[in-house]
Amino acid sequence: MNRPNLRGPPPDKNADKKKLPFSQNLLQLRDKRWKEIRSIITPSFTASKMKQMAPIMNTAIDSLMSKVEKQCEDGEEFDIYPMYQGLTMDVIGRTAFGIQTDSQNNPNDPLLRSSKILLSGEITNPVVVLATSFRSLNALWNWMNKIRLVLINKGTNPFKEMLQSVKFVISMRRNNKESRRPDLLQSMIDSEIDDLSKVTSDNLTAKEGDANENESKGSSSSTLIRRMTDTDILDNSVLFFLAA
Repeated sequence: MNRPNLRGPPPDKNADKKKLPFSQNLLQLRDKRWKEIRSIITPSFTASKMKQMAPIMNTAIDSLMSKVEKQCEDGEEFDIYPMYQGLTMDVIGRTAFGIQTDSQNNPNDPLLRSSKILLSGEITNPVVVLATSFRSLNALWNWMNKIRLVLINKGTNPFKEMLQSVKFVISMRRNNKESRRPDLLQSMIDSEIDDLSKVTSDNLTAKEGDANENESKGSSSSTLIRRMTDTDILDNSVLFFLAA
């Protein structure tokens, strides 16, 4: 007797060609394309780049400490987790994208609010467990979850809201040449990579001088084959903001 296929139809072999929304980020990509994107992003996290970020991080941490001190003066218990979320968003926004966020003092910041809502919910919820266990229930769960998120966000889809916010950040950088800075966003906008046959495990580890090496190659490299597309930049930018 044939057993029923409770997990639904097999994955679509042409799924990569369809490029579903938010499918071009590092967590979703595989194989060759993952290597391409990974080798572009990696140089933004060398030791020298991290040292340049330190003063910006310290400024954000100073804001956190000021808020903690004020709470301590009241002599009452308080939840520090939201403060850490604001700190993380400020550090990501300022160091990786060059925007002067103030999420610690503005809990209604669109990026922070959208991120919190999108990552809300318990993964141990029975409905979530069932939906992730049986592929045939995925469509129903996605529909229910979309409605849940819209209701939490008072009628607005938080994912679309985050996309619009991130698109605005990217647009500002592209339109304002004077705002160029050696950060993650600029690397994604400018970066070009060599033929993937030359990408090894060494290319996937942040090393000193990677960024300068890429810049020195310029457009004269005969093996230069592609740039990150708008979708690549948008999806991976959203991924970093969701880390808050």
